[in-house]
Amino acid sequence: MTTNLYMSFLGGVILAVYTMSILPDMFDRLIACPPVKTMCLALLTWLIEILFSVWTVAYNFVPGGEHTREHTDWLIGFIMLSIGAATLTS
Repeated sequence: MTTNLYMSFLGGVILAVYTMSILPDMFDRLIACPPVKTMCLALLTWLIEILFSVWTVAYNFVPGGEHTREHTDWLIGFIMLSIGAATLTS
C-alpha cells in the first residue's frame, strides 16, 4: 500500500514538472492561434475533464456513472493525451 502511494505521488510530481516545463511553449502557441476558436476548444476539453472527474466519484448520482466508477486512471490518461496532442501540433 505504501509503495503504491509513493508511486502515485511520484507520477503526480513528474506530471507537474513536465507540465510546467512546457508551459512557455504552450503560451507561444496560444498566441499564434485564433483566440476564440482556441479558447472555446480549451474550455470544452476542460469541461469534459471536470464532468468526468465528477462521474468517477459520484457514480451513484450520475447517469452512466457505474461504468466510470473509480477510473481516475482514465481521466489522467485523457489529460496526458491532451497534453501530448498539444505538444505535437504546431
